[in-house]
Amino acid sequence: MEPTVTTLVAQYGVRQLVAALGGNPALGDLAAQLFGVVLASENRLSEQLAGIERRLDEVLEQRYSTAVGSGLRTLVDAGTTTSPQVRQDELHRARAFFTEAVGSARSHLQTALAERYLLLCALALGREDAAGNALDRVNAAAFEAALAAGQVYAGNGTQERRWSSGNRRQDTRSAAEDAARIAVQLLVETGHLGVSLGRAAPSQVDGPSVSRSLGFTTWSIRPSPDASMLHFGPLRIEWNRVTRSPSQSLRYARILRPNDAPSPAPPDVLYVHGEVQVHPVLALPLTLQLASPPEWPSQLGRAGGSWTMEAGQGGFVFFCESAPMIPFSRNDWDKARLIVGRVFIFEAPPATRPAVPH
Repeated sequence: MEPTVTTLVAQYGVRQLVAALGGNPALGDLAAQLFGVVLASENRLSEQLAGIERRLDEVLEQRYSTAVGSGLRTLVDAGTTTSPQVRQDELHRARAFFTEAVGSARSHLQTALAERYLLLCALALGREDAAGNALDRVNAAAFEAALAAGQVYAGNGTQERRWSSGNRRQDTRSAAEDAARIAVQLLVETGHLGVSLGRAAPSQVDGPSVSRSLGFTTWSIRPSPDASMLHFGPLRIEWNRVTRSPSQSLRYARILRPNDAPSPAPPDVLYVHGEVQVHPVLALPLTLQLASPPEWPSQLGRAGGSWTMEAGQGGFVFFCESAPMIPFSRNDWDKARLIVGRVFIFEAPPATRPAVPH
């Protein structure tokens, strides 16, 4: 497998990698490997980005491409020099190029890629304040790039509405999937790099996989066994309550057996209560859908199961309850999922059962 910044983090640890990036002379071999990975990564990403823009019928801004290319060459020069003063000067020059690239970016994905290099420059300069700000901007831009890709694929974006021919639509959807993959790659990478800045360790990300119900490539984010909080990009999902307990009424049973046949015993009900926190706030609205396993209806419950979190909103509380649709003998109705922007599926911890009073 081709090495990436993420695989180097897994191999050496994030603090070793940041120390190498910062010019620790004892880690020269690792620094050379790191900058080689960055250079290969940029070459690959440049080709992918050009292909995405072409399929979306947009021309990649030459000023952006030139600034990123110049900044990257300067960054690599800074990482390979033995002179501390030359290194500092080159890093500041690289930052200026990447700042120019951010200013000329025309899409969320372009912004995220340029901010990624500003993050690396800030880490190399030991500027934790600037690195934290750049990390937040990468997270926001990459997450918005993934959301925009989901909208294009679903036909809600301007590009998809512009074309109606089958071949062009397929090109557009293919570009949207590629953009989402790059965006998630950046989110995973910054999640690991953020540990060096005192950020919480990122949650486990699985995927990509194609969701039949959503019709788009999705990624699942799972909590650790002993945690109820999920950290991914700019989002924090807190599962305050995921409980399965017997229903207190027969209303669900009547829905399932509407005729005069004897009503079965009330089924268990899955109660879900949680909170979404966003930092920094996003410039795009966020669609949230509380989904459960196929046995559970998403719309049988109080407060519904779908919401829209408006752009600029920093938090949202959700609550829903639902009951199983088919046989009550099943015992695997213990999971809930929050679908975010049709692209990310945040998994809840297994449902608990309230203590039975004696």
